[in-house]
Amino acid sequence: MTPAGPSREAYFYLSHARQKSGGVDYWVRTFFEDLHDEVRDRPRRNPELDIGTGDLQPTSVDRDSEIDRAVAGARVFVPLFSPEYVAAPPRDSQLFLDSNVPAGQRISKVQPVLWVPLPPDRRFPHLTAALELGGDLPDYARHGLSALSRLRSHANDYGTVVRRLAGRIVEAAELPAAGAQAEPVRLSLPVRAGISFIIAVIAPSENRIASHRQRNCYDSRPTNWRPFRNDNYLPIADHTARVAGAMRMPTLIVDFAGNDNFLDTSPGVILVDPWVLEHHGGREMVRAAFDALRQWVTMVVVVDRNDPQYDQGSLLIDEVVQIGRGNANHKVVRDQDEFKQQIGKLISRARRHYLNRPPDEDPSG
Repeated sequence: MTPAGPSREAYFYLSHARQKSGGVDYWVRTFFEDLHDEVRDRPRRNPELDIGTGDLQPTSVDRDSEIDRAVAGARVFVPLFSPEYVAAPPRDSQLFLDSNVPAGQRISKVQPVLWVPLPPDRRFPHLTAALELGGDLPDYARHGLSALSRLRSHANDYGTVVRRLAGRIVEAAELPAAGAQAEPVRLSLPVRAGISFIIAVIAPSENRIASHRQRNCYDSRPTNWRPFRNDNYLPIADHTARVAGAMRMPTLIVDFAGNDNFLDTSPGVILVDPWVLEHHGGREMVRAAFDALRQWVTMVVVVDRNDPQYDQGSLLIDEVVQIGRGNANHKVVRDQDEFKQQIGKLISRARRHYLNRPPDEDPSG
C-alpha cells in the first residue's frame, strides 16, 4: 500500500520527523499501515472518506504540493512526538495549524502519539493527551510506541494502542464540523532550541552488516543499534538520550554519517560499534569521528561481553583505537552495566567542557 495525498477528505494525516537522509523510518511506515488497516476495518466507517495519509512519499518536486493537499483534506491530525519532532517540527505541523485559522473552517482534531519519550520535565502542547492514549500501559510512557512496535514482548500493548487510536480517529472525524461549539484545537509548536546535546551513532544498518556478523542487534537505521543481549533494552542512543534528558538537556539523536551532525557547535557523544569497520567506508567514518572529537565531544566504543562474537569485536576495538592514533578522548565499554555506570559521567563531562570552554573556542563563532 502506498499512501498518497487524498482527492477527498480523509480520516487522518500522520505527521512525523523524517530521517535526516529524507527517508522514512521503517517502523513509522509499519505503524501507518497498521493504523490505516485498523481505521479501514472499523464498523460504521463513513465510506465517503478516504482512510489516511502522511508525509511518507520519497522526496520529489511534488512532495510539498502532496503534503498541502493531504493536510488540507485530513479531519484528524496524528503527530508522532519524539525529541526530533520537538526540536524541529516538520512543515506539515505548521500547515495544520494554519488550516485552523480562518473563521468558519471545519474543526480539526489532534490525536497525538508518544512515539519516543521526550526529556523529563519537558512541556509540549498535547503531550498530556499523547500520554493518556496509553495511560494504562506503563511501558508506553516509559519507552514510547516506537519501542513497543519493535519488541515482540510488547506486541499486545502495541496492538491495544493502535486499536484505541483508530477508534478515537473515527469518532473525532465523524463529529459534525459545522456549528460545533468546541474551540478549534491549536497545535502550537515551540521553535527549535539553539543548543542540543547530540547523540551521534556510528553502526551498520541491517542492510550493511558483514555476512559473518550476527544480525539481531541491528535495524533499518544505525540510530536503532542495540548492542546488548537484552531484548527489552532500548536502542543505546535512546538510553543515552534518557540520561541526558534527566539532566534537563534537550537531546538530538543523529546518524553520524548524515549531512550535519552538529558536533562542531554542540556538546555530545559519538557511539561507535566497532563492527562498522567490516563494511566499505567504515574506517573512513571512524577516522572522521576522531577528527570530530572536541573537549565537549566524547567517543564511546561499545561491545558486549555476552555477544557470542565478543572476541572478534574486541579485536575490532583495537583497530578503532589505532585509527585514533593516541586520541585519549574516547571510552571503551564492554557490557550493559558498565555503560550505564559511565554514560552519565561522560555526558556531564561533555556538558561541563562545553560550558567552560575558553572564549576563543566558542563553537558558535
